[in-house]
Amino acid sequence: HSYLLARTLKKVVEDMKKILDEAIEKAQKLYEEGNGEVKKSDLEKLKVYLGEAEKYLHESEKGVLMARLALMQKMGMSENKDFEIEESKLNRISYELRDVDYYIELAFKKRPEWNMLKTGIKAKEFLLEAEKADRYPVFFLGGSAVYSKAWVVKDQKNPWLNDEFNNFYGGVAVGAKFDFAPKTLNAKIEAKKAEVDKLYEKEKFARDGIILQVKNSYYTAKEAYENITSARKAMDAADKWVIAAGITYGLGTGDVKDALEGLAAKAKTQKDYYQAIFDYNMAVAELEKNCGLVDIANEK
Repeated sequence: HSYLLARTLKKVVEDMKKILDEAIEKAQKLYEEGNGEVKKSDLEKLKVYLGEAEKYLHESEKGVLMARLALMQKMGMSENKDFEIEESKLNRISYELRDVDYYIELAFKKRPEWNMLKTGIKAKEFLLEAEKADRYPVFFLGGSAVYSKAWVVKDQKNPWLNDEFNNFYGGVAVGAKFDFAPKTLNAKIEAKKAEVDKLYEKEKFARDGIILQVKNSYYTAKEAYENITSARKAMDAADKWVIAAGITYGLGTGDVKDALEGLAAKAKTQKDYYQAIFDYNMAVAELEKNCGLVDIANEK
């Protein structure tokens, strides 16, 4: 978007310079004819404005070059003079804003860091419950059974004789394990509680921060959208100003200064218009990022 803005503004300045070049050429001929239609001061005023236009043209050429280099660097490319993008003009992205609450709800569903925080809180709460469980005894049940049979050895029924070849016996035991370090256990529990409380504080801070980020990018986009409409109206008015001033000057009833101011106003309104488009596109991209989305236009 920065590269497209720089290229578009460069085209605006080039158009203004072309108009001034043509006006100076025409004014120079009329002045040399000496019929009084063009005064020396009128010609010099045109040249002053031309000098300003050339200055802005040089600035815009530098802006295009630097934006192009920055784009290639961002893409991991080395400098290439043949590099170009498909779009030739900055246009407003075709996306209409919804209500701000829609984006806040989306952010809490899609933001990965928010989901990570919620999962982390659950994990810490499970660890806290595990520490609390250590305050209670651990009961266990154990048992064993032995069975052996040897067909070639006679089973000894005498209880005083040890017969390892023909046996069948077993046993069951019930036990409990107690932790007799209550101070250490309580300290561990308090430490886990502190970790959980810390995460809850982070959650509150993150919630407020996410809402603020989403609202800021949303209202920035909304402002830029309204500025596009206002700038469009200003452009239309400036065009009418230039036409009217050109007609009156051509008829000899107007001043060249009025025509030049009209041209300056036209250039300024065009700049403001494309800047508003750029601001809107960037604000929507920022809103997209703050909602944790990849493509906000296709989000259901």
